[in-house]
Amino acid sequence: MYQKKNKSLGKNVGGMLEIKNVQNLSMSNQLRAQIQHATETGQPLNLVVSPRTNNVSRSLIEGVRSTGGNVYRYDPKTGVISEF
Repeated sequence: MYQKKNKSLGKNVGGMLEIKNVQNLSMSNQLRAQIQHATETGQPLNLVVSPRTNNVSRSLIEGVRSTGGNVYRYDPKTGVISEF
């Protein structure tokens, strides 16, 4: 059986996505590394938080936005995603 090789497999063509379900979120080593990787590879990093998230630090929001991404809140009960 012949299968055509897909050259895009293994590539991240849609940017990076991180999902967090915490009350307060600030710049951690993990998120700092993800922002750095997104910047170095020219990919946007989008951060999605849950309805229970009350606070996202300004430095984290600015870091995510500097990649061309943004911070969003997703409510699974309504299916609505909105800018944080």
